[in-house]
Amino acid sequence: MLDVKSSQQQHLLPGFRLLGVSSAREGMQDVEQILLNSSVHPFRFSAGGASVLSGEEEAAYAWIAANYLLGFFTVPRPDSDSVGILEMGGGSTQIAFIPRDPLMAEEFQVIMGGRRYSLYVQSYLEFGLNSIRQRLEEALVNAQNCGPTGVYQPCMLRGDTKNIDVCPNITTLLKGSGNPEMCRSLLDSYIATAPASKCYLEPCAIGSVFQPSVEGIDFYAMSAFTYSLETVGAVRDDTTLDLDGLWTKAQDFCKKDISEFPEARRKYLSTNCMGSIYFNELFTKPYGFEKSTNRIKVTSKINGVAAEWALGAMLDFLSLSFTGDSSHCSLTRR
Repeated sequence: MLDVKSSQQQHLLPGFRLLGVSSAREGMQDVEQILLNSSVHPFRFSAGGASVLSGEEEAAYAWIAANYLLGFFTVPRPDSDSVGILEMGGGSTQIAFIPRDPLMAEEFQVIMGGRRYSLYVQSYLEFGLNSIRQRLEEALVNAQNCGPTGVYQPCMLRGDTKNIDVCPNITTLLKGSGNPEMCRSLLDSYIATAPASKCYLEPCAIGSVFQPSVEGIDFYAMSAFTYSLETVGAVRDDTTLDLDGLWTKAQDFCKKDISEFPEARRKYLSTNCMGSIYFNELFTKPYGFEKSTNRIKVTSKINGVAAEWALGAMLDFLSLSFTGDSSHCSLTRR
């Protein structure tokens, strides 16, 4: 069981979760030295008051932020009026929502305004866009025995290149081949759902991780989801995701040559190509969205305010500061 009291600890960036235990500990010590230095950090802080935010906490706080901005907590409303959140970062990806059916696992209890909400929360470390790209590229290089002469990367636009250091003392040149079908096949191997016989509970999402149905629930896809989906033209004017047309739009975009774009725009084009394919597979396969759905909004702002986990954490802190009730907004995992 996990009880998070944000009044006592300051959370560090979620990217710390990718560090090993030793590196994270050293990093925490450096951060605390800065926070304890009143000349550069004039706010109250005590030694031992910093912690690494877990992926589940990040998702739950993002859920609080999105629903707060939509006015869900203003007056008592049914759980069915809440929205779910989909977060994509560089190192991890998160999903959080109130299921329509009773939860059997992966439950987070969120208390806001004296009311308890039972969330399904899941965080996948190393399934963020940067991490999945790094894993894919390392596998491609290793499959070619670390050849320095060049390795084709199907998730990069034709004409795009980059150097990568995977093997000791060898720099490998990655060359974009713009092959969306092959890119999709490679990505599917990372997010495949386990056979039913290996699911702890059914249905499974990525691997053997349980996830209840998302049917009938509105979602907000935020953070890095927005960049790739907007770039390939899969977001409608009302910010609704055109999931049914996403794969076609991703293919059309990824088959382009990078020379077709102004030089100033080229830096992230291949990342957006890969992202659009990855997100299509993630939504339609492990997450289980129907391609015909119109329930996914793609935006990082709600009513003009950034819907980020930091806002949810701040609401937690403020609720305690003003009420003195530590249970007013807390997270408890079952």
